[in-house]
Amino acid sequence: MRQIVKYNPAGHVISVCIFDPAGLPSDFDRRVQGDEQLDHVSELISQGRFIWQTPGEIDFLIHVYVDEDPPEWMAPPGEEFDSGSDLHVPSGVIRVCSLEDLAEASKAGHPASSLQDADKACPGGTIELPRGRYHVTYWETGWPTKEVDRIMREKFGFRGWGRRKKLGAVTVYLFVGLLVLAPLLIILAGKGKVSWPLWGVYTALWATWAGMLNVMTRIDRNPAKKAAELEFPPVVVKLKSLPE
Repeated sequence: MRQIVKYNPAGHVISVCIFDPAGLPSDFDRRVQGDEQLDHVSELISQGRFIWQTPGEIDFLIHVYVDEDPPEWMAPPGEEFDSGSDLHVPSGVIRVCSLEDLAEASKAGHPASSLQDADKACPGGTIELPRGRYHVTYWETGWPTKEVDRIMREKFGFRGWGRRKKLGAVTVYLFVGLLVLAPLLIILAGKGKVSWPLWGVYTALWATWAGMLNVMTRIDRNPAKKAAELEFPPVVVKLKSLPE
């Protein structure tokens, strides 16, 4: 079983946490807000009640595989990290979000241990799976641009990825160049050293920039691109059920 967790976090995300709300202690929401947050999390990890990893600042798009291997092209490019502990899932529901947002939600009165208001208590994703004990591993994908372009074309039939990247770079350089030229042209025009044809060329370059921006916008709105982008998570998590 595969689940995709995607959301827009409130701020910078540098951590990922996975837990069953039914497995949290009654004082979790109080302790996760204070100075003892990391000590409390470490304690819960040792008890198999919480998983917390810090892959660094990421876009919060995560694929979670339960008793299933990801496709071969999504295999770890390097080291596969072990969570260091198993995760107990007594209720058959786990939540995936950032520790930062989890603490903020607790401060706002949305307890993480509550089985209600999942979207507010853990503004990430909720996954249903069989109750039991799971071993957790994860890895960071680190997709190279050329590899993304190849997979986009071969697996999903989307051929605009490489063009979008090139257009993006050219558009930025052109925009910066036009901004730098603007005051210079104004100064020269005040001295009568700029001809109308030159202004025409400058205006045409702005029109070219606007056209390129429009093409990029159309590519970004392409449903095929949006669907394919979901297949490139920064982090992949694998849960393997263990015998009781």
